[in-house]
Amino acid sequence: MARRSLDRVVRHIRGLAHQPPGPKWSDAQLLDQYAAQRDEAAFAAIVQRHGQLVRAVCWHVLHQEEDIEDAVQATFLVLARKAVSIRKRVSLASWLHGVALRIALNARKATLRRRAFEKRSANRTPEQPVAEAALHELQALLDKEVQRLPEKFRAPFVLCCLEGLSKGAAARELGWKEGTVSGRVAQARERLRQRLALRGVTLSAVLCATALSADRSSATLSATSMGTVLASAAGKSSQLSAKAATLAESMLHRLWLGQLKWALAPVLLVTVLAVGMGLTFQKPAKIADGQIQPSPTAAGQNRQEEQPRTDRYGDPLPPRALARMGTVRFRHGDKVEVLALSPNGRTLAAASRDETVRLWDVATGKEVRRFPDHKGSLRFIAFSPDGTLLASGVSPSGIVHLSNVTSGKEVRQLQSPVPWLGHVAFSPDGNIVAAAGDRPSHRALGDRHGPSEFAWR
Repeated sequence: MARRSLDRVVRHIRGLAHQPPGPKWSDAQLLDQYAAQRDEAAFAAIVQRHGQLVRAVCWHVLHQEEDIEDAVQATFLVLARKAVSIRKRVSLASWLHGVALRIALNARKATLRRRAFEKRSANRTPEQPVAEAALHELQALLDKEVQRLPEKFRAPFVLCCLEGLSKGAAARELGWKEGTVSGRVAQARERLRQRLALRGVTLSAVLCATALSADRSSATLSATSMGTVLASAAGKSSQLSAKAATLAESMLHRLWLGQLKWALAPVLLVTVLAVGMGLTFQKPAKIADGQIQPSPTAAGQNRQEEQPRTDRYGDPLPPRALARMGTVRFRHGDKVEVLALSPNGRTLAAASRDETVRLWDVATGKEVRRFPDHKGSLRFIAFSPDGTLLASGVSPSGIVHLSNVTSGKEVRQLQSPVPWLGHVAFSPDGNIVAAAGDRPSHRALGDRHGPSEFAWR
């Protein structure tokens, strides 16, 4: 007995599985059935439900019957091709409304371009009456504003206000609560009322005109046209018009670009964030004297290419120094014993206890040249009359150094018999150098009146 009851239950379940799609099936179920098994009955049920809506939208935009038929076929052809990839399957009516509107607008643009290049002929189709053309524009305006609504408002408004479903039926279709559908329809009507008011149109008038003209656009796809659409979607030879095929391919390309945009959006976001983080961690540029100086990171990481850091006068700073108080110009480093100015007044010579003679540029204060290796106390320096030679004497060695001012090289050393030299001078022609100093015996006896003079040619 239990075995027979179980067999009846199994047969009943199998019978339900093989039942053709009925009115209780939702749009999502019908779409899944067609996408999975290419069930023509499921596709026919979708066309029967929403064919009037699609044709009405195309009728609002287009004026010729053949153009309307092509746009309707193209809309359902796009549905057949994109059945698998439609994301919001519960909002199929809203999706069809948007696709039909864009296809119809593209068809109208193509028609207007074609007519602009056509020659006028006697058998040309007469223009529509002004009242009928105005009605079409009014209804097309409503369709455009509906597409501007967010999806959560657009889906219930299309079902309830454009397809005439009750709020309970729309709630079952969308899987929402009836109160949610009622509230969102009210919000959608209010948004549309405000937008249409800006164009000088009332929402009630547009909806009334749409209802009055519903019988003129109530025809839907015939069995022949539906078979043509299904055959074309399956890749079989069909009698689909060239215009409908072109409209469908154009719409499929736009949908593909939209999906590609959403697919590439995360990659673009990650790239922008990576670049932004790199710029954030980069050291900012410094602004000095009205000019932008790049940071060390921006200037390059190669230490050899970095410019040495300087103080406010342009003199180099030590490696770890941040700034210099004052200046190093005319700063010898130790006590200066004697000074001498060149004949042209441009160079200053200074002799110091650090056993060096340094030349300074009088105009800038920068050190020009340095003469080291003066072992002892520097007691005198003197320039030759032409300024090319510099004589410097050292005590107690008694050596007089003659150096070339331009090259910095020592030209000659003159050894004095008197170790403690105190003065040196050049002859007016620069050929003779004279020096004066104290003898050792005189210094030991404290006699300051016994100097000795020497001269060298």
